[in-house]
Amino acid sequence: MNKSTLNLGNMKYIKFSALIILSLVLNEACTNGSSENASLVQLKADKSRFQDSIKKIDLRIKKLDTIKKVIYPKVTLFETTRSEFEHYFAAQGYVESDQNVLLIPEVGGVIKTLNVEEGQMIKKGQVIASFDAALIASNINELEEQLTLAEYNFNKQKTLYDQGVASEFNVKQAEGQYKTLLKTIETLNTQAGKSTLVAPFTGYIEDLIPVVGELSPPGVPVARLISLEKVHVAADISEFYLSRLNTENSASVSFSALDVVVDDLKISSIGKFVNPTNRTLKIRVNLPKNDQFIPNLVATIRIRDYVKDSAIVVPSSAITQDSKGRDIVFVGQKEDKHFLVKSMAVEPGMTYGGFTEIMSGLAEGMNVIDQGSQSVYDGLEVEELINQ
Repeated sequence: MNKSTLNLGNMKYIKFSALIILSLVLNEACTNGSSENASLVQLKADKSRFQDSIKKIDLRIKKLDTIKKVIYPKVTLFETTRSEFEHYFAAQGYVESDQNVLLIPEVGGVIKTLNVEEGQMIKKGQVIASFDAALIASNINELEEQLTLAEYNFNKQKTLYDQGVASEFNVKQAEGQYKTLLKTIETLNTQAGKSTLVAPFTGYIEDLIPVVGELSPPGVPVARLISLEKVHVAADISEFYLSRLNTENSASVSFSALDVVVDDLKISSIGKFVNPTNRTLKIRVNLPKNDQFIPNLVATIRIRDYVKDSAIVVPSSAITQDSKGRDIVFVGQKEDKHFLVKSMAVEPGMTYGGFTEIMSGLAEGMNVIDQGSQSVYDGLEVEELINQ
């Protein structure tokens, strides 16, 4: 123990003794307050004298007490290691079906039967609706009668022509009438065969419009048929990412409405046309079969465009810039129970998920300062903040 420490201890002891004496004097005065020997003036003088002595002792203690507790700034440390680093970008898209068509009858007419309901699943070849073909059948019967007469007239004109009575013009005219009627009847028979609307593939009926007994004009949609066997997500991607896109890119698709994420997917196609209005191109990601993946459902595509098996990464918040505009991080070098701050110039790479790859400037096993990095400087001693 040095002399300064000894003197400090003595002074504290003297102060303690003086306080005890002052306490005893005041106590005695209170006990004998009515005594004739007690003098109020004398008591006040004693009190003042003791207080002056205590103040002098305090000043002396303050001069001798040079031992101060050092408080180190607290920071959080991130130890660098090598690990896999991936970068993704995201785009919003919509589910589309490979088979999604409007069912449009080639021949209009009054709807005779309607064999499906909204949302019903039907098989390929199943009859969806039939149209009243009575008018077509009546027209065919009438034209067939005319055809019989036209054929008779044609044959007669040929005979007369062979006998030199009829002209070639009469023969050609009769032949033309006969062939025109024949072609018209053939067309009507074809139309009669299209008086039923059948499903071109297996799927679900949507947007069903007509009812039995209504007139359905030709070329007007009757319903929509959607297959969920093959569906995909289509999205518009900025041309900025074009150089990073290829069909080997890993992708995942999430559906917020379903709380479902589908991983381990690939980009199935990349558009060959950039929209001049918004500078985007279309991409497509095929989905596995799932009856919940219905057309126009909103989806988010997450595409991996960069991966490194062994990378050093740091929290992005740990990167700052020095007065020269260089990217730096602060590291803590272990010294006893504390860390000495040192700045390190770094070359940042890509950033994703709050972490940035460091291309150069750091090695494994370094303690990078994260929380508190904005208030430290070279040479400062800091203490690690341990989260309980």
